[in-house]
Amino acid sequence: MNLIEKLGKVAADKWLHFIVGMILAQLTIALLCAVQNDIILAYGAGMAVALAAGFIKELKDGSHADVQDFLFTLLGGVVGAGLALIV
Repeated sequence: MNLIEKLGKVAADKWLHFIVGMILAQLTIALLCAVQNDIILAYGAGMAVALAAGFIKELKDGSHADVQDFLFTLLGGVVGAGLALIV
């Protein structure tokens, strides 16, 4: 099984968590870079916001919380921060 097939088997819900984490990280980084010069702080904060959002979302889900949802949100934050670093 190749990578494309494996990615295609990931549920749409997980991709939404990934995208939200990525967007939250990138928005946080952009906002912080616009108001201060500490790039390391901005990237750390971007990933922290994605982590916090995923954690809070799963806490609100209560007994229906899904660790994979949290991990996909966090992974999206890491990828989003990495993409922001490239740009």
